Parts: sequence; structure tokens; C-alpha cells
Amino acid sequence: MGIHTGQYDLKKLNLIIPSRKKKEIICSKYKDVKKVDRPNDVWEVDLTYVHCGIDGWGYLFNVFDIFTREWIGYCFDLSAVKENATISIENALVSHKEIVPDKDNNNKPTIRADNGSQYTSNDFRKSMSVLGLKLEHIACNTPEQNGHIESFYKTLKKEYFWPCDLRTYPEAEAAIRDAFIDYNRDRIHSSLGYLTPYEFISKWKQEHQIETEEIVKQTKAINIG
Repeated sequence: MGIHTGQYDLKKLNLIIPSRKKKEIICSKYKDVKKVDRPNDVWEVDLTYVHCGIDGWGYLFNVFDIFTREWIGYCFDLSAVKENATISIENALVSHKEIVPDKDNNNKPTIRADNGSQYTSNDFRKSMSVLGLKLEHIACNTPEQNGHIESFYKTLKKEYFWPCDLRTYPEAEAAIRDAFIDYNRDRIHSSLGYLTPYEFISKWKQEHQIETEEIVKQTKAINIG
């Protein structure tokens, strides 16, 4: 009896456990991934390439808030060194001073990265630890787990970079600065109820400020009663 014939007979008798598909294995491994329900909860990070004409390729390291769809920060350079991955996150933190960690660093965002060499390097891991940020990596060869920032790249290139004839690194740098402002301030998103990221953040803060005030009032009323 051949090997495959024997396996077929065992399968008919339900003595062989069917092998799991890649998607099932990934879902099982990442079933406990946290659900995002507030700004600055999970930031996806990644790098992409921007052609700079005579200056060759530039490397754009990005930080993206998956709840607000805000382009949080970036670092653009002609080098893809691992230090630039850290700089992009530092830039994001500097521009978001409202992120104040509690004693357990629970109020800081989780950094979700792929398995590129910059983001898996010991230096990057140590930097995240020093900054008090939790670092998690997606499964290998599953860019869909970083789907928000991958979708962002399609928009960024199609709407902001490809229509331009970027001839030098300084031109690309200027185009990125303009895109950063326009994307966050002026571009609407259907997933945000046709608001821009900045409008959505403002609306969310207003609504949750009202909720917080109501909770405080109810607590005071209970204590008085």
C-alpha cells in the first residue's frame, strides 16, 4: 500500500487531522489582538519608497493611527538605516504632546510593525523600550495585518506622488510636507463618516468630553445621595 493510499484511508476513518490553512493559523495566533477604540491606541509603522529623480530612491518611514486614520509622523531620507525608523516615531510623539503615560505606560500607543530589518533590529527594540512603547510584530508574509498603512500608501502614491514629476530629493521632501498637511487636514475618508482625520479627532474628543462630564456629574450625585 502506497503512502498516499494509506493517508486517504486514514482520512476516511477521520484518523487524520486536516492541515490548517495559512489564514486559520494566523487567526489562531493573533486572535487576542486588541480592538482599537480610541486615538493613539495602535500606531502602524512601515517604510515605503519614493523616487527622487536624479537623486535615486528615498525612504519614507511612516507612523499611522489606525483609529483616526491620521498620518502621525514620518522621517524621509536617502538612507534606509534603522535609526530612521526610531526617528519617525520620536517625531510622532513630539507632535502629540497630549500623550501622557500613566505609571504603567498604559496611555501610550502600541507600535505595530512588520518584520523588516529596521523594525526587528535590537536597536529599534531597545528604543521602543526606552520610550515606554509596547512593540508588536505582525506574522511573516502577511502585509494585510498592517492593512491600514498599506492602504494609506496606495492613496499617498496615487494622489500625491505619482501625479508629480519629482526630479530631486528636495522636491520630494517638499511634496511630502505638503501631502502631510493636506492628507490630515483636507482629505475626507468614508471610514470616518466623510470627515478628515483632524475633523474626526476633534469630533471624537468633543463627544467623549461630554461623556466624561456626565460620568462625573452622576458620580457626584451618587456621593451626595
